[in-house]
Amino acid sequence: MDRVEHYRQIVRTFLEEYAQESVSPYENVTAELVFDEQRDRYLLVHVGWQGARRIYGCPMQIDIIDNKVWLQHNATEIFVDQELIAKGIPEDDMVLGLQSPRIRELVAAKKKISSASQQPQNEFTNLLIDKYRKQGLEL
Repeated sequence: MDRVEHYRQIVRTFLEEYAQESVSPYENVTAELVFDEQRDRYLLVHVGWQGARRIYGCPMQIDIIDNKVWLQHNATEIFVDQELIAKGIPEDDMVLGLQSPRIRELVAAKKKISSASQQPQNEFTNLLIDKYRKQGLEL
């Protein structure tokens, strides 16, 4: 199986598993999967009703662009990128598309520095701290 097809399989399985757990069987809300495999777009959509309130939203979108897995949207409480990496997508092929290009540049630079120095990292936290400090802000 080629690399991109392997990524498709991981993404589909991940979203299918998450969809099964993401809604309560006691609510009138369903988790719908929208897979456009020709364009490599994979979405999870919640649709239904809670009493008189309409529920409709896309908590997660994952795309495959230029042989990399792009996390385009994550409105969940889980770290989707880390879940996909744990399932077999190499970290170098995982892109946080929901972050600005500048933050992605900072992540890449921080990884490069950390790998050269062999220091352990909590990359997202360190990058956000660095970003705010460079802007003269304190957390």
